[in-house]
Amino acid sequence: MKKNYDITIIGSGLTGLSASLALSSLGYKIALIDPKPLVFNKKLFPDNRTTAISSGSVSFYKKIGVWESLNKYACPIKKILIEELSSKLNTAFTADSNKEKVMGYMIENKNFIRTLLELTKKNKKIFKYDNKLLKFSRKPEGVLAILENNYVIESKLIIGADGKNSYLRKLANIEYRHKNYKQKAFTFNIEHEKLHKNLAIEKFLEEGPLAILPIKSKNNKNYSSVVWSCNFPDYYKYHNKGEKKLELLIQSYFERIYGKIRICTKVKTWNLSLTHAKKYVDERILLLGDSAHS
Repeated sequence: MKKNYDITIIGSGLTGLSASLALSSLGYKIALIDPKPLVFNKKLFPDNRTTAISSGSVSFYKKIGVWESLNKYACPIKKILIEELSSKLNTAFTADSNKEKVMGYMIENKNFIRTLLELTKKNKKIFKYDNKLLKFSRKPEGVLAILENNYVIESKLIIGADGKNSYLRKLANIEYRHKNYKQKAFTFNIEHEKLHKNLAIEKFLEEGPLAILPIKSKNNKNYSSVVWSCNFPDYYKYHNKGEKKLELLIQSYFERIYGKIRICTKVKTWNLSLTHAKKYVDERILLLGDSAHS
């Protein structure tokens, strides 16, 4: 079965969904390819991370008519505090309150992707295929994507938004470089006694930089997101050691700002590395997001 579209997008994560909504807003007919259906299941969504959205990205989402739906989940950052453990000098950046500007926003990934999924499902110019890409071929006038179940998608452009291990990038023989940072990122959310007052903190510890980022309060409780990039071999002191040790670490450094702190989500760990495609553009191919640079 052969279908024709303007653009084919591989991958329906944050990047693929954002690209689909943006390009469809310009009138393009989009084929969105991913075996995962456009359904959000909280129980099957283990990602407790958050995404920082810059003011430039907010302008982009406003332009394509998405920000109004995202804004209710977005927590503004109005002040950033940089603390160096080995120095008594701290640096602070504050938004211009006279112009009601903010320095960016934080959104929990679960709310971010759920909102984009809902908008994509309603969009009449985006056609979702719950199939895997098998191969593709290029010709002067377009590109053919061969999917499972004998689907053939023809379009003018194919976009890889299928993550750092991009299959499209592999099929296209686009080389990339890889670097292991020998760090683990610990990610989790905390509930704290005092208001965060839209403050983001980056504290440079000997083990690696630790960031606390404000997220939306709910049920009259205060929450922030923690990302700690911990160096080898220091992360073994905390990896799989339970929450208490991490909780005590956060409490010891930040009690003066947040009061009593407790970890309120599962602690996830992620190996940190760089994956960087040697080119983002090839004949009738574009790599976006983690497919290009992770």
